[in-house]
Amino acid sequence: MLASEWSSALQDSEFSGVDIEFPSFPQPVLTLQSILVATAMEEPKDTKNIIKSIVTPGFPHSELLFTLQGVFENQGFESSSPLIADVQEYQYFDLRSLLSTCKTLVWVTGDPAKEPRMNAIDGRLRTVRLEREADNVNLVSLALADEMRSEKNLADSISGQLRLLKADGYDRFLCVRISSPDPVLIPFGKTGRPVKLSISDPGLLQTLEWVTDDLHTEPLTETFIKVELKSIGLNFCDVMIAMGEYAACDFGGEAAGVVSQVGGKVSRFKPGDRVVLS
Repeated sequence: MLASEWSSALQDSEFSGVDIEFPSFPQPVLTLQSILVATAMEEPKDTKNIIKSIVTPGFPHSELLFTLQGVFENQGFESSSPLIADVQEYQYFDLRSLLSTCKTLVWVTGDPAKEPRMNAIDGRLRTVRLEREADNVNLVSLALADEMRSEKNLADSISGQLRLLKADGYDRFLCVRISSPDPVLIPFGKTGRPVKLSISDPGLLQTLEWVTDDLHTEPLTETFIKVELKSIGLNFCDVMIAMGEYAACDFGGEAAGVVSQVGGKVSRFKPGDRVVLS
């Protein structure tokens, strides 16, 4: 994008536009990147007390929507049929403005089990929450199943029961699925399992760690040999891997050791041979 295009985009996002540009080279044709300085304009008005309702004909919970609108009047409320799935251009700009400024939002939709497009808002709200994390926003969606008939009771329940509950079982399940165990300091050679050097975040040297080598437990193929390593070389290629500049599977492209096992079709080497790997 050119600086003029960035200026227009910044102005659309409540900034002054490009105030100062620091190009990487004086001649525009040779400029690869620039540092742009912009000024944040006056804070947009807080829309958390503005009620916006988007209800299309045929939405099965119109009475319930208006009941919930009264419950959430001081929090901000947005009710919708599957708007995101078929959003029009004029609706998109209004929606973008709402999601960019609203601090508290409850987006009410119909039953996603019967109309999967009702779930389209979930991904949008998740993205906006990540992008506006510093704003401490509270943007949630509420799907109403067709069997929800008691409007007032449901509204009262939602108004009085919105809270976070501690669930140790779910916490443990998520921890196993999406995170790695904390590293434990153990003397090298006493791990009790085969390990290899790895880096969880290439470019951050503090994330270098020893991890379990799953390949070690796989059966040896007929044309391969297994070597008990005695020394491993560190070269520039390994540095590039650690810095995230070279896409290689493992560290240690150079090593020396003793053959410990050979495949059935290997005749050149035998266990006990001293070898160099490269």
